[in-house]
Amino acid sequence: MRRLWRGFSRVYGCLAKNSFGQHLQQLYLNSLLTDQAICAHHRSLAKYLPGGQIGRGGSFGSLSRASRGMNFGSDPAYQAALEAAARSSVLAATNRFPRVSPVPKTTDPLLQLPNSNRDLSTNAAAPPRSSAQRSKPSAPIAETEAGKGAGRATSAPTETAVPPASQSTSRSREPGGGPAARGGVTASGPRRERSSAGGRQTSGERQPSSHTRGAGRGSESGSEARAAAETEMSKLRLDLAVEKEVVAGASEKSAKKRANGPKKDRQWFGIYPEHMLPQDLSTGLKSGKIFRGKIRINPGNANESYVTVPGLQHDLLVRGELNRNRAVEGDEVAVQVQPPSSWFIRNKVAQQQQQQQQQVTADPQMRRGPDEFPWQDCTSPDQVKQVICELLAAKPELRATAKVTGILTRSAKRDHLVGLLMLVGRLPDFGLPAWDPASGAAMPRPLSAAVEDALAVDAVGEPGDEGRAHLQLVPMDPRLPICRIRASQVYNMSAALLAGLLRGEPVAGRTLVSGLISYWNSNSLHPVATLRASLGQAGEIESETAAILETEAIRSGEFQADVLACLPPLPWRISEQDLAGRRDFRSHRVFSIDPPTAKDLDDALSIEPLHGGDGWRVGVHIADVSHFIEPFSALDVEAGRRATSTYMVQRVIPMLPPLLCEQLCSLNPGEDRLTFSVVWDMEKDGSIRSTWFGRSVIRSCAKLSYPLVQRMIEGDFRPEDTGVRLHGDGITWDQVEADSLTLWSLAKQLRAARFNGGALRLDNTRLFFLLDNDGNPVATAPYVQKEANQLVEEFMVMANISVARFISGVFPDRAMLRRHPPPKENKMSELRDAAQAAGVQLDVSSAASLQASLAALRASEPPEVEGQVVIEQLSSAARHRRMVDLVVMLATRPMQLAKYFSTGDCEDALQLWRHYALAVDHYTHFTSPIRRYPDVVVHRQLAAALDVTEKGLSPLAAAAKHRLLDPSLTSSVADHCNERRLAARDAQDASLRLYLCVLLARQPCVALGTVNGLGGDLFFSAYLTEFGTEVTVRIKEVGVPLTAEWNPGAKVLTLTRASEAEPGAAPIGRKRQGQAAERGRGRGQGQGQEPGTAAGGSGDGANSSLAEWVDSLPPVRNLHGLQPARLPLHLRQFDDVPLILTAVLTAGEPPRLTARLYLPEAEQILAVKSARGGEPEAAAKAHGPGEEAAAAAEASGSGPAVRQSMVPWDNMLVD
Repeated sequence: MRRLWRGFSRVYGCLAKNSFGQHLQQLYLNSLLTDQAICAHHRSLAKYLPGGQIGRGGSFGSLSRASRGMNFGSDPAYQAALEAAARSSVLAATNRFPRVSPVPKTTDPLLQLPNSNRDLSTNAAAPPRSSAQRSKPSAPIAETEAGKGAGRATSAPTETAVPPASQSTSRSREPGGGPAARGGVTASGPRRERSSAGGRQTSGERQPSSHTRGAGRGSESGSEARAAAETEMSKLRLDLAVEKEVVAGASEKSAKKRANGPKKDRQWFGIYPEHMLPQDLSTGLKSGKIFRGKIRINPGNANESYVTVPGLQHDLLVRGELNRNRAVEGDEVAVQVQPPSSWFIRNKVAQQQQQQQQQVTADPQMRRGPDEFPWQDCTSPDQVKQVICELLAAKPELRATAKVTGILTRSAKRDHLVGLLMLVGRLPDFGLPAWDPASGAAMPRPLSAAVEDALAVDAVGEPGDEGRAHLQLVPMDPRLPICRIRASQVYNMSAALLAGLLRGEPVAGRTLVSGLISYWNSNSLHPVATLRASLGQAGEIESETAAILETEAIRSGEFQADVLACLPPLPWRISEQDLAGRRDFRSHRVFSIDPPTAKDLDDALSIEPLHGGDGWRVGVHIADVSHFIEPFSALDVEAGRRATSTYMVQRVIPMLPPLLCEQLCSLNPGEDRLTFSVVWDMEKDGSIRSTWFGRSVIRSCAKLSYPLVQRMIEGDFRPEDTGVRLHGDGITWDQVEADSLTLWSLAKQLRAARFNGGALRLDNTRLFFLLDNDGNPVATAPYVQKEANQLVEEFMVMANISVARFISGVFPDRAMLRRHPPPKENKMSELRDAAQAAGVQLDVSSAASLQASLAALRASEPPEVEGQVVIEQLSSAARHRRMVDLVVMLATRPMQLAKYFSTGDCEDALQLWRHYALAVDHYTHFTSPIRRYPDVVVHRQLAAALDVTEKGLSPLAAAAKHRLLDPSLTSSVADHCNERRLAARDAQDASLRLYLCVLLARQPCVALGTVNGLGGDLFFSAYLTEFGTEVTVRIKEVGVPLTAEWNPGAKVLTLTRASEAEPGAAPIGRKRQGQAAERGRGRGQGQGQEPGTAAGGSGDGANSSLAEWVDSLPPVRNLHGLQPARLPLHLRQFDDVPLILTAVLTAGEPPRLTARLYLPEAEQILAVKSARGGEPEAAAKAHGPGEEAAAAAEASGSGPAVRQSMVPWDNMLVD
């Protein structure tokens, strides 16, 4: 990659100087994508530029529609650099981002920028070289095949994204731009063929392509630059051409072998249909015969996948691996709707399905035959969607199904597999001698012979030879496919790891490794993956945390030297130049309100009465992070790539280096800090008179905490007990307390006005953990949000709204805002019907009506439900609160995710800007730039907007001065931040789930669940309010003989003891459904170890009786003194039911909760264990859920417990 950068730097010497600004913007975006920062190369680039051009921003003002007079698309030198760099993949945007067009479109086909996005269509992919081809000298390929370096990712061939329709035709004609010319592999699957013009180059250089020469003739001024650019990048393109040619040869050999093989090899066993050609996909997308969308795989049943298509009321169902056609979770796929005769019929037994199918085929509109489509005469996607919706409305029992016909954009999950290695096709030899590489001794001969044999088998094997002995990577995520791994890669990563797998050592079988999918041929059941690193032993908290971070592609490593070089030298002081143009608030009472453990203090508040005493002046002061981050620097690129801080239970993965987020930018008390401020002059009722925006400087007088301010609000504040120091002359606690109470008074009025205006608030249970000194969880409790949290929240929301309105008014083509789409109407109708069936009335017509319904439900008396399970010692008010919590949780399910967006993407559709939950037309994120990159972008836009409104600059000049992203790049960065924010949230949720499962595996408990789903006579699900999660209870795994009767009309599940159970009959049990069973089958082939469980417990225990299962658990706590359920048991929606809750921690699988009914049999076992001294029952009952946390830490003798670092709930209240 360094060689690519050196070549790219030389290319810039041949470019026209006035286009550098656009080049650097494009480099910046793709640096976010290709893991390359540009700060370290400024010196080499600057020598080709006018003095100080980088520092001044060059021509960054050539943006969007305002730059129509500066058409870089007609600059041949500019086109030459982009084309050359795109072919070398330096400027190639990865498929996690939408396609970017950095130059205006031109009608000259010779000036079209080739699309360099890497495609996932396996039509363009092939396996590595065969054994015969490996003998040919080729340095890059040799390194790839050998897998040199421990954990090093190899450059395996990948596939290219489908180009736009406008490029697909011209691209296929370009000798230098088409896929055949870049390696001799076409995208036609079975029609692949070697290109005579695209074979391996034997000379050291490659001749310029014909379209380059044509462009030179067409523009005399750019011919030399284009030729120079082609020459500089030719060697870099040569490596890619050689690799593609070798890949094509291997694919040809494999295809020929299968065509001539046995008959069973020609039948479908892991052989997938070829993906459609790019031009066919483009035509299908335009006509509506093909739809596009991201595929989501059901983690409980990998045979079910879903694709959301805008305009269709329900997701398209993709059934089976064959129809999924090698798509991976998160891929953007092209899908073709199958004929109605193939649609899925929901919730019918076999006889009813057959009858319904006969009715469907008898329908006149569906009678054309199983292979024809009622919409085949439609000419647009909207017409096709209308026909599909009409068919589904006429047959509501049907579910439209589809099949994948192409992969448009690869999912990031393909590059971040985490799982265990498994030996397949041969049994481990337990008789092989042991070997400890740490001892320095050579590997024993019998063991080395076995290793050599494994490598020999691996060397001659083809990817399609599923019957041979090989290694597999079994991902922890059940949505991801099992992958084939080359034994040579395992050996090069760790010789002991391969030897351990051959010996069947449990340690080797529990070693978590990371990898990436290299390619997936249509003739192979499993994709081929490349190993990257070893993450440690499964079952250990730190190893599991590393697996979570790797799975979500969280950049958790140390900041690189070029990033740290962008930080100011220490000691740092605010200079007079820094203060120029800033409003000075250092003499004002400014203070922050944060969690007690917070280190990155990025917001503070101030308040003072207006002259005359008829109102208030309120200030929100936000750390001026953009002052320290130079646009397009290595620090900026790294912050953009991380996009957000990630909060795990035991630590924070920061977006910025600690020097910034904890020191220079953190608004620490008593220290001068640079800020961006929003100041309102307000009436006493909270209405705004005027608003001021600007850069400022503050000196915080105190770091207040939420509990401290809460005591002020509740009237229980005593200054002598605070332990907080005040800074500043003449500042007293009486003044600070008065300011806090005034702010709370205004915040209450603002909050009431916001909810009266239609805002919606859905708060689910959030947990925090107490950890011992070793980092293990000892207790957990729900985090309770109080008035102090709401005080800060209201002013942060108001600041975000004010800034959003301001920047979108000045830059309507590129302002980065945040919108929240409304939920789908059909999902909300399902919520209303489910609540109504349980006797709860919900109005879901709008956010305001839903908020009003929930408020009325909270204030209502507990409803009397006939047949409700009565739990002793629990009040009806407590049951009512659990029911309300469940309704709120169910109401969050239909909600869509809020997203960042560039206003230029929907400038003419202002209704798309609206935030549904906040009920506002303009919203953005401005108040947390230390932990969110979009806030940094917004700060820069705000600074530029102030220059427009206060200094009279034009929007174009202000954008150039502050080096803003153009509209296209703003949109791409917004999409990237959306993806990274979701990944950070998933990582945080996985961390919380991991710690909860570890805690419950060590400390099982009796908990009260509220029924939130009934699966006929098979299972029911229950929501656990105190843990903020739900669990599924399968009737056949309860551990006692039961008879289950399901009344579909009344929707009641009745459980009774089986009166005719045979004496001595084995307990009822059954395996989990879906991919878990499939993964278990794969895991058993030749694997010499059993999956282990961590931290106590006996796992599922699905085939054990209830008494045996309870007896095998660690001491079970019954903190609430719950009584067991009595049979017969009648379960309805929202009923309470006592459960015994624990967790299963199995190596190589995600941790999961498991529960069984708490019945008298279990109570008896617990009493016996308590009598034996196995459980401190009395001590457990003495503490409530919150008090038990501190008691557990004290009892463990570990000293003070550590709260979850940076409890994120305080700072993440509003999305």
